[in-house]
This record gives sequence, C-alpha cells and structure tokens, in this order.
Amino acid sequence: MVEKDDRGDIVHLHGRDVIRIEFSAAPAGAAPRARRLHGTVQDRSGRTFTGFVDPRALNRGGDALLESDMLDDFENEDHRSIRLDRIRSLERTPTGVAATLVSGEVLDLFDEASGPFHPRPFRISDPALGSVSVEWRAFQSIRFHEPARPAGYDAFDGGHLLHGTVVTRDGEELAGRVRWNAHEEWSWESLNGTSEDVDFAIEFTNIRRIERTGEDGVRVTVLDGRTFELTGSSDVGRDNKGIFVFPSRGGEAEADGGPRWRYITWDDFREAHFSHGATERPGS
Repeated sequence: MVEKDDRGDIVHLHGRDVIRIEFSAAPAGAAPRARRLHGTVQDRSGRTFTGFVDPRALNRGGDALLESDMLDDFENEDHRSIRLDRIRSLERTPTGVAATLVSGEVLDLFDEASGPFHPRPFRISDPALGSVSVEWRAFQSIRFHEPARPAGYDAFDGGHLLHGTVVTRDGEELAGRVRWNAHEEWSWESLNGTSEDVDFAIEFTNIRRIERTGEDGVRVTVLDGRTFELTGSSDVGRDNKGIFVFPSRGGEAEADGGPRWRYITWDDFREAHFSHGATERPGS
C-alpha cells in the first residue's frame, strides 16, 4: 500500500501494518492531475451505457483510463500515439476501429485482417445501472463526453437493506426485507448476469423489478426504465439458492418473540418488486 503523509512524501505500508482505513472527501480546491475517461458505449443491439469507461481493450501498448493517457495508432507507419483527450469517438468498422478526433479528422486505428486482434472487454461504470463489461464482438462505439452530473464523495449514502415484495408462482405476495440468492441483502450488492455478450453487475439500489422468464433467466427493470434479459449466473438461474423474505417488524411478525421469515425456492419464484429509500443502515 502506498500513501502520502502531511508533507507529501510517499510512505509504503505492508498490509499487516494496516488496522483500519478511513476514507474522506478530497480537500477543498483539490483536483486530479488528469480526469477519468467518461462517455457512452453502444453495443451492437443499440443499447447504451454511460459512465466512466475503460477502453484498454483497444490499447495494445498500455493503459487507457485517463484523458492524458495515450492510445496507440498501429495503422500509422510511425506507430504514433494519440492522447485520449484528442479523441471524440471510437467506432467499430468492418475491418477494425475508426477514431474521430476533436478536430474532425478520422483515423483507422486497427485492421483485423492484418493480424491477430483479441481485445479485452470494454468496461463501463454506469451509475444508473452498475458495472457493465462489453465483449469486443458486441462493441459498436464509444463517444467521450463530460458527465451530466459529476458525482462527489457524498453521492454514496452508505447503503440500506433490501425491501420489497416477492410474488410466488401461485400469486402469493410476501412483503418485507429481502435476501436474494440466500446472501445478497444490501443495496450496494449486485445482481450478476449476461445478455448478448454483455456481462452485467446491476446494483440492487438501481433495480425496480425482477421477473422470472424461464428456468434460467430473468427480466430486470431498473429505475430509469431500461430492461435487460439476463442469464448465465446463479443470481438469475436454477442455481439460485432461493429468496428469503423477512416481514417488517411489529404486529403479528413479533408475536412469537421474533420476526417470522419465508423461504421461496427458485422454482416457486415469479417476480420481485423492490422499494427504495429504506432507513436501515449497515450494522442496524
């Protein structure tokens, strides 16, 4: 671990020397030396994901996370590198990738026909969704732009326990605190799944509804209205360990000295609706 002390000197610490790490907002007036790349990725199906992006998939020569990083132009005879803040967009073409610069110039960066080309997935941190990983075969374009509303340190509220209503296959509705797949019960945890060569980790704080679509698959609706058909993980298929519902405290729920709970197997699950704005915090 590396940190700076009050004088700005770099101090190296071993993990065994660390007892606790306390995070805090950056001091007033502090600014990064270079900004993270931000933009909108579109996949081959026309779906878009907006947030901080990681296009290192295209950079054979190194990193590509900051606007000051360089993207290698392998189609140029001089193998020149281009600062990412000079690039307006990157778009998949029949033979590779084309870059449109801020100046309007268009450059062909790669040619798949000229040799092996096996880029890594494009990763996007979409605050209205979660984390998305777009495989190369699903990638269509990236358009770089400023965030509409920059997120500060205080944007994260600490999370809350999941609450909502679970509906069984027979139509019974069970309301209360929800534990998904027998272990996910906090708003900052993620529902994992795959759709058309895109891997999703959707934060529960963004999920409005989960509907079962088959033995191995669900339809997820997020708060901004987007829907995704997901398969390929224990969160959304037959390996799901079931859903627990803990009724709200009070009334008959505590008549026997503690809240009752219900367990719904994956076979008995039909859909779940999540409510947001719960007041319970970590440790409660």
